[in-house]
Amino acid sequence: MKLKICVVSRSNLSYTFNAPDYFEPNPAQNLVKQIQASWSAFAATGNPNNEFIPHWGKYYVNNRQTMELNSNGCICHKDLNIQNLNSLVMFMKIKF
Repeated sequence: MKLKICVVSRSNLSYTFNAPDYFEPNPAQNLVKQIQASWSAFAATGNPNNEFIPHWGKYYVNNRQTMELNSNGCICHKDLNIQNLNSLVMFMKIKF
């Protein structure tokens, strides 16, 4: 059996649709609320800000605001670079 480590790009779907699955059998309800509210606000207005997350500033090249949403809370990062990304990436072991 060969194992590879990779990032699962669909990892937010359990939260977006509040639908448990193999990878996330019990999505944290506070995170479901934050992600659904952010997507809904973005779809309706073009702006993801809502009452469940801290203010998320508009993204500009010289002020790159990135929001990290997780079950521990929401954090807005300024200028999220590769070093920061490497500390945030969630890896999962997948059988291929």
